[in-house]
Amino acid sequence: MPRNSGEKISVFVWAIAFCLLLLSSSVFAQPVITLSTQFTSADIARADTYMDSGGVWNGASEVTNGQGDQFRLQISNTAAGNLADPAVDMAFDLTAVIDVQDGFRLADTDGAAPFSFNVTTGASGGDVNCVAPAGVTASQATIGGDVTINLTNVDLPAQANGASACVFTFDVGFTTRTTAPFVTEGNYNFDYDVAYALTDGGAAETPVETTQSIEVREGSVAVLKVANGTSAGLGDPVSYTVSLNGSSNGGSFNVQLTDTLNANLTGLSIVPPVGPAPPGGVLAGNQYTFAYLAPGTQYDFTVNASVVSNATALVCPPELRNQADVVHRTNATAVSFIA
Repeated sequence: MPRNSGEKISVFVWAIAFCLLLLSSSVFAQPVITLSTQFTSADIARADTYMDSGGVWNGASEVTNGQGDQFRLQISNTAAGNLADPAVDMAFDLTAVIDVQDGFRLADTDGAAPFSFNVTTGASGGDVNCVAPAGVTASQATIGGDVTINLTNVDLPAQANGASACVFTFDVGFTTRTTAPFVTEGNYNFDYDVAYALTDGGAAETPVETTQSIEVREGSVAVLKVANGTSAGLGDPVSYTVSLNGSSNGGSFNVQLTDTLNANLTGLSIVPPVGPAPPGGVLAGNQYTFAYLAPGTQYDFTVNASVVSNATALVCPPELRNQADVVHRTNATAVSFIA
């Protein structure tokens, strides 16, 4: 009898120890999630430091819809893990939401709400279980609304057997809005919230959060005009040099130059600059439109005309007036005239 009691006691003690082991594993085995962010400008000339107000330029063309400027979110699981059991320290059912401020949207290909973007993903570190999610998209209902990175059954394993942390990378394209009200110059926050569960299909833990700040700069165009000559008579040709300069720290989109002559001048022609010419330049009558003016860049146009007789002129010699008006996407205007 005592022997049987001893056996029962030892079995009972062993069962308690096993339960405690399982309990301790469930309590103390959990992921350790850290977040990091990075901004990469589509145009290397912006040196990954700011976004333009009114769209995105990549150095050769506008990529407002399709590429945008790149915002990178990296999610790491630095828990110890167990190569034999990938579920140990696993972060299950990841969710990721980006809270953006008004005026920012996904670089959707058609530029119309609701917005969608095909996210570029990657994975690094970890062990054989650290595999990048595929087919990930991001969605946003309205400009300035929360952006959801759509993750379905995505689990982030831990490092194992001394491997480095498993890191998932998500690259998302954003732009500032291209219609009024435009994003004004200043600094803006992107807030990232990443949640996960401790078990597959379990309740989400309190989200891990991080904030990324991005600077936005507005474009501005300065206009300077000079007459190439001091006097002209009836029928004489006259010419002017019109210079457009990116006078602020940001770029300007859809720049349009309109040159207008008064009644004492006729035969207007605009000669665009060459070497290099403005990107996407189109000449139509007394207007010249081009795609983008970078900060610090200057283009010099030549405007030609000739003097005509004006019977209604009240001033002798008649005034030869040439006016240049410039407007760009964010509705800023500049005017220069010369007599």
